[in-house]
Amino acid sequence: MFEISWHNFFLLGEGDDVMNVKDLVALKLVYEERSITKASARLYVSQPSLTHRIKSLEDEFGVKILDRTPEGSFFTPQGEYILKFAEELLAKFDATKEYVRSMESTVQGTLRLGASYTFAQFELAPLLSDYKKRYPDVDISLKTELSSLILPLLQKNEVAVVITRRDLGWPEKKHLLCEEPVCIVSTQPISDNDVPNFPWITYGKDPIVEMERNNWWDERFSFPPNRIHVHNMETCLQMVLNGLGWSILPEISLRKNRSLIIRPAFRKNGEAIVRQTFLLYKDDALEWSAVKAFVNYVLDFYKEGSFTK
Repeated sequence: MFEISWHNFFLLGEGDDVMNVKDLVALKLVYEERSITKASARLYVSQPSLTHRIKSLEDEFGVKILDRTPEGSFFTPQGEYILKFAEELLAKFDATKEYVRSMESTVQGTLRLGASYTFAQFELAPLLSDYKKRYPDVDISLKTELSSLILPLLQKNEVAVVITRRDLGWPEKKHLLCEEPVCIVSTQPISDNDVPNFPWITYGKDPIVEMERNNWWDERFSFPPNRIHVHNMETCLQMVLNGLGWSILPEISLRKNRSLIIRPAFRKNGEAIVRQTFLLYKDDALEWSAVKAFVNYVLDFYKEGSFTK
């Protein structure tokens, strides 16, 4: 059944000189009622106004659409053909309206996601796999970057949501997903006082991580470390696993390495060094079904412990 507010639809275009949806509705109702008077009453418009619209359509097509008799208004053969066209268009309009309404309850579109290198390497794949199984109509566009460099992607709308390993002072929606210790790792027991006797394997180019590591060292020693620096965390981990030295690594990278000796790293004042994971997005991002579904899925997965602004 064609569902529409005849009154509102008709008045929106009253006085136009071109055929529009309101005219299609008018033709359909005149056919159903066999009367311009009754059709105008259903449309909540005046009879002269509806008569004028029918006359405008006749002028536009260059044919007579209605024969008005004492028994009622009847369509000419040309009018019946135009009416068939009107009914087909109205049916398509109704189907389109129902489809776009159904899109609100269907999760689809593109999830434009940004993630830190570390989170993408150790945590993201199973999350996205399960999300994709739940919402197969969503396409995923992923960009990875250092946490310190990921915020511009969100600010420039290159991504709609980001997962970062640091509180970046984002002023809009921000969720703390989890918090984990940063650990000292090695293949043999090493105390803080003993670490200068072994190579320190460091990795990456994140200036904030580098500052954190250097602060840990400088609080304890007045001389530089015997350092081996590698490009990424995975290489660093492999170096440690093969007994080439020790390192300071976040717990997220150590969960499958039971052969390592792992202990939390502390600052000199006894404060534990931790790494936080945040979910960030703009205030209006949840208008997109793919983003809203992803945010809800991630928050449910981590049983959100904190929400800011």
